[in-house]
Parts: sequence; C-alpha cells; structure tokens
Amino acid sequence: MTKRLSKADLTAIRERAEKATEGEWRIADTTEGAWLLDGNDLIIAGTFERIEDAVFSKHARQDIPKLLTEIDRYREIERKIRSLTGRAFITTDKQVFEIIREINEIYYRGDNE
Repeated sequence: MTKRLSKADLTAIRERAEKATEGEWRIADTTEGAWLLDGNDLIIAGTFERIEDAVFSKHARQDIPKLLTEIDRYREIERKIRSLTGRAFITTDKQVFEIIREINEIYYRGDNE
C-alpha cells in the first residue's frame, strides 16, 4: 500500500505539473512510433512503442492538475469533518444529526454529479 502523500510531495507534483508545456497535447502516430506534440506541433516526447503509453502521457497534462484539485478538496473535507467530529460533549441525537447534516453539506458542496 502506498503511503499518504505529504504536503511536500503534493507541492513537488504541483510544481512539475505547472512547469510542463501548457495546452492540450496530441499524439502523432507514425511508422517510427508515437510522438507526443504540444499545441504548436513541437515534440514533447517520443517515440512510444505502445500507443497506450502515449495516450496516458497525453492525458497526464490535464489529468494531474484535476487530481491535485480533487486531493485538495478531499483534504479540506477531511479537515472540516475532523473539526466537526472533534467537538466535545455531544450528548443529544439532535447534535449528532446536525453534525451529519454539516458533513453531508461539506462533502457534497460543488458536486454536480
């Protein structure tokens, strides 16, 4: 099992993603192999022997920032839930239901799916 990413790990990944060539990348599949090109048709990487590897790399430019945003969102949810469940002296059902309601609002806020 992989260990939880530290703040330093996430910062390093974010910095690498931000330094990568911007824009949507595309694949040029040639007889010599697949090449990864930027929006100006400049070669970013190549040659890939397997088209699946090129497709993975192509999508990494958009996927990694999306994943980092999702990690940030879940960590914020976790922080808020910890603050809610860390309340001392929860003694009534009403207090429990209020905490559950707040957790649901935090978790589902912004989700349109």
